[in-house]
Amino acid sequence: MHKGLFVLFLTVLVVLVGYPYAGWVLNHMLGTHSVVMTEHDGTQRTLIMGPDATHPEWLAVMPGALVVSAGRWLPSPSQADEGDLDILTHAGFDDIRRFYMDGLQARGFAMKDLGTGTLSPPAAAYLGIDRMLYGYRAETGFEVSLDIASPSGFLLPSRMVQIHWRKTDHPFQLPGSAGG
Repeated sequence: MHKGLFVLFLTVLVVLVGYPYAGWVLNHMLGTHSVVMTEHDGTQRTLIMGPDATHPEWLAVMPGALVVSAGRWLPSPSQADEGDLDILTHAGFDDIRRFYMDGLQARGFAMKDLGTGTLSPPAAAYLGIDRMLYGYRAETGFEVSLDIASPSGFLLPSRMVQIHWRKTDHPFQLPGSAGG
């Protein structure tokens, strides 16, 4: 496809059904691949990136959602399992929130609805963030954070849900909050 036609196609796609679809098309064209990186101390880490990168079994993808992209650092002796998952959905905000809050709580996570976190409402609107969710499972040391984006697209609005997970001994706390 000619470069100009492809750019026009992506532009029309973004306007009609939202930017998550443009990301889905581009990431599926690029495919899934891995990269081995060497840290400053000589240890190597492997990063798998693309729509087919795996994610933990406890992290469900909403029914009807499409995986736009994923990235996963494979665990090594000095580095824990960590990664990202970006999904595209047409579900409403309340359905997304309920699916992840209930689903992760059922898997042992203590979940918090952070609202827009430390962002002011105008900053959150500018960044296109409707809500942030956070969970920590003390039993395994995994934390998960979710950013639920505002819908985009005129004909068939879609939302991006960006999910990040990692192992940590220090769960996130909002400034001024007590406890974990």
